[in-house]
Amino acid sequence: MSSSKPILVLVQGSAPLSDDARSVLESFFQVREVDQQEAAGLLVESSALAFTSPEAKQATEEVTATRILQQFAEGVGIVDRRGEIEWMNRKLSEIDPETMRRFTDACVGALQGGDTTNQRWTFTSGGSSYEVAISPMSYDEDMEGKSELRSVVGMLLDSTAIQKIRERIERIDQAGADLIDIDSDQIKTLNSSERLIMLEGRIVKCIKEVLNREHFEVRLLDRRTGKLELVIGNGIDPLKVGEVIHAEVDGNGISGRVAATGKNYICRDTKIDPLYLGGMEHAGSSLTVAMRLRDRIMGVINIESAEVDDFTEEDLFCTELLGRYVAMAINMLDMLVVERYTTNEKISHDLAGQITTPLDELEQLTSGLESITGNQELASRTERMMELMTVIRNRVHDCTSGPRTIIGAEEAMKTDIDDPLLNGVRVLVADDEPEIRTSMQGILSRHGCDVTCCSDGNTAIEAIQAEAQRGGSFDLVISDVKMPDRNGYEVFKATKDVNQDTPVILMTGFGYDPHHSIVRSSQEGLKSFLFKPFAVEQLINDVHKALGASRGKGGR
Repeated sequence: MSSSKPILVLVQGSAPLSDDARSVLESFFQVREVDQQEAAGLLVESSALAFTSPEAKQATEEVTATRILQQFAEGVGIVDRRGEIEWMNRKLSEIDPETMRRFTDACVGALQGGDTTNQRWTFTSGGSSYEVAISPMSYDEDMEGKSELRSVVGMLLDSTAIQKIRERIERIDQAGADLIDIDSDQIKTLNSSERLIMLEGRIVKCIKEVLNREHFEVRLLDRRTGKLELVIGNGIDPLKVGEVIHAEVDGNGISGRVAATGKNYICRDTKIDPLYLGGMEHAGSSLTVAMRLRDRIMGVINIESAEVDDFTEEDLFCTELLGRYVAMAINMLDMLVVERYTTNEKISHDLAGQITTPLDELEQLTSGLESITGNQELASRTERMMELMTVIRNRVHDCTSGPRTIIGAEEAMKTDIDDPLLNGVRVLVADDEPEIRTSMQGILSRHGCDVTCCSDGNTAIEAIQAEAQRGGSFDLVISDVKMPDRNGYEVFKATKDVNQDTPVILMTGFGYDPHHSIVRSSQEGLKSFLFKPFAVEQLINDVHKALGASRGKGGR
């Protein structure tokens, strides 16, 4: 057992220590008589030393400074104007000849430049990146008494890791610039959902190529409900229908806590971390970062790996940086969609106001023609003109009512259509707008369909699951993306869980998709979506396409 007494080092001198003196000292200290070199070594190795002479302390300080220089950086050396190394530490002497040459060239370059300030030079050698910190060392005086720099001290630093981080950040910056470049001519030709699908493709490509990860998900925060809605998923199983994650500290896993606190999180081992709730099959570790738009948290990016402790602080930093670009891109697209939605509604209402008055006057003038002439043929044509003006008025009403109507629905519900492809087809329609449900049922019924209408997502999902319990399934499901309780993706997912071959058509007003249901569903096979207000002809055409594709795969 080692003694707890402090060490007293006595440097050997001409007068030896008497036995009595040693006995007294040993009652308080661990006494060691050594020479100056041994004393210096003890100072380096121990933190509790006493010395009997200032010479010993000076010797120790010199040895300590030398040891620091020997271990510092990748190497330290003093180089003169001829490129000769006047002194170097052990680490510099051990580097390869090519790196030594480049180090010397950097020091000579600094000397020849005549700059007496500290400088930093960079070079690459053997696949590694280096920096040399160079400082003036000594000067010579010429015949006129002017000082000339004679030598410099160079400190060699291996910057390979730093350079790799710089290159990685540059790749993220370039990828981020591509994400937020949404004003090109190509993007202007796309509708809102197509833009989101294109953005989703860019994000997936970016995470795969820049972060070199295959298993990840992007969730956006619904500020009204506090839910973290899945927008993009790659290699991670989505939650079951009805399961949700909220931005809350407790009970909502790592993603919920990160979204609530804004603090990024590395899960080193999923098997022992109590916050990890499950995602990727056989996950070993995960990384979750908050997507920030200034001080606002837009959502989270969650990346998972099969390896335990597979994420570093560098990974966290790079993912957070990329997350800022993703947040900016999604926010810009959302603003464009909302702007389009509100602009279209305003234009529609303005159009209705402008056309109503002249249309009323035209009807009044037309209705008086028959009484003026008494001509039967003119009366017949007048009646037809009145009918057409009613149609115009109804069409204008449908268009200006926006997402709450189907254009041409009133006329389409007056006549039965012989449509062999739709005869007997069982269709479920889910929409919280009563007029949409009534119109859809009337139109599809006239074409021979058996239509079931649901006023919300829960009812629709229950009907789909009840049909499955009876051993069957609907032939087609048509659902709005935005309902009070469930969104379109959840209805889509419930449908596919029952029968993967059942086609689904999602509807959205002017492309407005706050939960990004169309993007999420498109990742899992959605082929058709309608932007309200749509025409009857467009509805029937999409229904034909959906059922035709389904039957081509062996469906009903």
